[in-house]
Amino acid sequence: MQSDRYNSDAVGSDPVLSSLEKSDFDEYWLFGLEVNNGLSEKDIAGVNAFLQRDGGILTTRHRQDMGC
Repeated sequence: MQSDRYNSDAVGSDPVLSSLEKSDFDEYWLFGLEVNNGLSEKDIAGVNAFLQRDGGILTTRHRQDMGC
C-alpha cells in the first residue's frame, strides 16, 4: 500500500501513518521526501504505537530532487 501527503486530512495527518498500529503490516518502509511539513503529531503517535506492537520500520531520507 502506498501512502503520500496528497491523501492527508485537514490537519496534514497521513491516513496510513496515523493509524499504522491498527494495520495488518509487519513492517513499514518510510522514505522521507517532505521538505515543508514533515510528520504530524497524529502520524508520530501512529508510528510509535506500531513500534510498541513490535512492528518494524525502515526509514531513509533522500534529497529534494528525487526522481529527477
